[in-house]
Amino acid sequence: MRFSSHRRARSGLHGPTLPEALVRCPLQSRTQLVALLVVLLAGCRTAQPTSSAALHVETPLTTARSSDALDCAEIRSARVDNAYEAVMRFRPEFLRPRGAHVPGDPSGAAPMVYVDNVRQGGPDMLRTIPAGAIVDIRYLSATTASDRFGPMHPGGVIVVRTRR
Repeated sequence: MRFSSHRRARSGLHGPTLPEALVRCPLQSRTQLVALLVVLLAGCRTAQPTSSAALHVETPLTTARSSDALDCAEIRSARVDNAYEAVMRFRPEFLRPRGAHVPGDPSGAAPMVYVDNVRQGGPDMLRTIPAGAIVDIRYLSATTASDRFGPMHPGGVIVVRTRR
């Protein structure tokens, strides 16, 4: 009698605890319970990180406005003279210094400018690129810039593609 009351107290008002339920289950029910737990745990799995190669996919100019790119249609609509004015008008956040200042780096964590994948200098260099020559302007984060252009881009990179 005492043993059964101890068992009731341990299992609580809502039936037996999980380990006790596994012991009492027939083999088929136990297999179904394990399968159910596996399915539930698989549903809790987090998404896989994307590879850095997926970050370099060129998007067509007909896509919706992107926060990290300026296309030629946007630049033409602004009626600006150069790339710097276009960036200041539509994406001023491209020019904001980011990351930690690296000793010996004259840019001071400002983004570097690459024109047609050739390093040109700091953001002021954008003033020398006529707006009519621009295909698109993209901002790459420090991580993406390091993958694509090598290390030492703590402020990221502004990539300008021009009509050649």
